[in-house]
Amino acid sequence: KVRRRLDAPSQNGTGPALASMTQDLTNVAQLNDVLSDDGVLQEVAGRILRAGTVVLLSGGLADAVTITFAPLLRLIGVPAVHHTSEVSAAVDVARTGEGDVVIAVSFWRYVNTPNRLFDLARSRGAWTVAITDSRAAPIAATADAVLTATVDAPEVSLSVVAPIALVNAITSLCAATEPERAVLALSAVDDIYTVGLIASGDAP
Repeated sequence: KVRRRLDAPSQNGTGPALASMTQDLTNVAQLNDVLSDDGVLQEVAGRILRAGTVVLLSGGLADAVTITFAPLLRLIGVPAVHHTSEVSAAVDVARTGEGDVVIAVSFWRYVNTPNRLFDLARSRGAWTVAITDSRAAPIAATADAVLTATVDAPEVSLSVVAPIALVNAITSLCAATEPERAVLALSAVDDIYTVGLIASGDAP
């Protein structure tokens, strides 16, 4: 499949870079259908904000999404954890129960370990969210909530631009739902930056 794509002539005179960017924009535009379902998004945001712990699971290229999502949630005061190590992820899941939220991100080829841990978390009473490219994905079958994002790419196997846009949107909704909590958490981080423990120099 990848070989055919790379060997095929560029369409409409566009180069591979422009074709990739165009596809990413199309993928993001398709999120409108997901974002227009206020009921599901509001429930996901509410569950995240009420959770004792939010555990993020992924594998393969989906790690790029959870590596972005976890710190975004922590920045607004949500106790989110994510580990790329399978053993550490298993320990996180072993500590989950009722009142916790487990979010798994999984795309085509569907790495097995996060799928198994996801099912285990649900059996332990955690509320589960699947972020995936298809409602036919293994994690979608058992999740309490399913959010889909297109990962089509013209030259390589998949693109994570739309899934990352989706988790940005979820984080923004969480922050808007509990703004005081978000401001307090962001202010604490900003204080550390201000005293120069992390960065130096004035903001641009």
